[in-house]
Amino acid sequence: MLEDTGAMKLAKSKSNFSTLATNVSSRSIAKPSLLVIDDCAILWVVNWPTNGLVSDYVNNFCDFIFQRLRVQDVIVVFERYYDYNIKSQTRED
Repeated sequence: MLEDTGAMKLAKSKSNFSTLATNVSSRSIAKPSLLVIDDCAILWVVNWPTNGLVSDYVNNFCDFIFQRLRVQDVIVVFERYYDYNIKSQTRED
């Protein structure tokens, strides 16, 4: 990523990871028994209603979680910033 001088290397092309891909039969893959969801990531997955209220988004959020709870355990991880955390500096006035 960096030259010996410390300057950033310029990318000449994108990496091609498709050569590492393998085909696996879906019949041989076990269904996961647990789903862990990051709270920030779920904001991009759950549908935000264009002409709705916050309560509409909350209902979509709950529906998203409840649908997955029918087939597996679900853990939603909410971040917490402690006063001594470096991220807390970004939330100061």
